[in-house]
Formats: sequence, structure tokens, C-alpha cells
Amino acid sequence: MRSMTGFATQTATLVCNKTKVSTTVSIKSVNTRFFECICKMPYALLNLETDIIKQLKQRLVRGNVFVAITVADQSVFKGSITASMSTAQSYVDAAHQIQQQTGVPGTLSIADLIALPHLFSAEEQLLDASIKRDLHELVQSTCTLLIEELENEGKVLQEDLRKRIQIMEHNVIRIEGIHAAFMLRRKQDALQELQSYEPGAEHALETRKASLFHMLDKIDIHEEIVRFKNHLVNFGQLITGNELELGKRIDFTLQELGREINTIAAKCSEADIATLAIDIKVEIEKAREQVQNIV
Repeated sequence: MRSMTGFATQTATLVCNKTKVSTTVSIKSVNTRFFECICKMPYALLNLETDIIKQLKQRLVRGNVFVAITVADQSVFKGSITASMSTAQSYVDAAHQIQQQTGVPGTLSIADLIALPHLFSAEEQLLDASIKRDLHELVQSTCTLLIEELENEGKVLQEDLRKRIQIMEHNVIRIEGIHAAFMLRRKQDALQELQSYEPGAEHALETRKASLFHMLDKIDIHEEIVRFKNHLVNFGQLITGNELELGKRIDFTLQELGREINTIAAKCSEADIATLAIDIKVEIEKAREQVQNIV
């Protein structure tokens, strides 16, 4: 069992264009119905985004995932700096024009010129294969750390769900015992009533007998109890399984448990059974809250 909520981060020194640079990868995951991923990384690394998301989806399956890649010195992605001569000439021409029209004295120095914006540009360097490979490996190893944390959190969720199962199992056994005694009393009452009919009242007896049988059938929850127990067994097997996307399967099972306990509460109005049914509903809701965080 694996949770969807966790965080992992890792820093390594990578070699980019023959220059060592400290790179940090952080991955955070929170629960959601499907897989969603947002990446925040330097512009020079954006061409890796699609592959990173694809790899994370294969391993994490579900969750709202946020990936942040930070590079200590982003100048490693820049090539040689070049001056835009056309821009420089435009600045010089504009300065002369201002001076001619306004008569402002002074000269334009190189220090003044290089301080002006958009005069220099740095080419983006293509990433070599080694930095791409090393970065992917760093992302994958960070993802491995995240999965370890998610599995540790999954163990906590698994133990909590076991407790929910034990409480529900205990309560449904109590319901079964109370219902058996309740049905026995009702059957005895029905039998006494039928035995009280005088000879010659066969038609009334048969009519009343059919009514009592119908009443007893309506309050009989034996089938619902059996189905509830079977769903509990299935629930217990699911939480010990190794398959991914257990969350959806468990959620469907909890829905079935909810339907059965609702039927039990509706069919049998015995006060003790109604109280225990409410307790079971509370445990089902607690389990459903936890299941929302399971992959």
C-alpha cells in the first residue's frame, strides 16, 4: 500500500558543458483522483519536461506531483556573449540626434554605452547527452526516495484500516447476535398468535399467517450480514495486496459496505442494532477519508 502524500529532495553535483554545477531536484506529491504533474525548471531544461513527466507517471501512477529543478549557476547554460552592433549603432545615432536638436553638451563613452539594455546577448547552449542522462538519473533517484516515503506512510494507513476492519467486524458480529435473539422473539410471538386462533377460523388464520411471514421476511437481515462479512473479508485482503491503484478498489468495497449497513439499519428497527449500525457507518467514513490518500 502506498500513500499519495510525500516529499523528497536531493542535491548532486553535475557536469554541464565541462563545468561542475550544484543541482537540486525536489518532488512533492499530494492526493488527487488522477495523475497530474507540474514542473518548474530553468528554461534550458524545458525540453526534458515531457520525458520527466512520463517517467514519473509510470512510477507514481496517481497524485498531484510538483517537480522543482534548481541549478546553482544557470550561466553554465549560456554560450559566448556577443554584442548587437546594430543596437549599439542605433544608440549612438539616437544620442547624436538628441544632442543636435537640444544642444546638450557632452560625449558618449563606452561605459555609458555598455550600460544600456539589450546591447549584449548570450546564446543558449545545447545540453550534451551526459547532463541529460545525469539529470534523469537524479530525478529517478529522488523519485525512489519519494516512493520509500509514500510506502512508509502507506504502512501507517494500512494499520489504521486494519483497526477499522476489526471494529466493524466486532460490531457486525454483535448485530448478528442481537438480530438472532430479536428474530427468535418475533417468531415465538408470531407462533403464539397463530396458536390462539379458534377452530373454524382457517381463512383468517391463513391470511394472518401470510402477513406474519411477510413481516418476518422484511426484518430478516441475515443475507445482508453475510454479504457485509464477505465485503469485510475482501477489504482485508485488498489492504494487504501489492497491486497499485488499491485506493479505487478499496473505495468501491467501502461503497458496498455502506449499502449493506444502510439496508440493515432500514430493515431492522431494533434500537441496539440501529446504534451499532451508526457506529459501523462512522468507521466506514473514517476509512473512506484514509482511502482518498491511497494510490
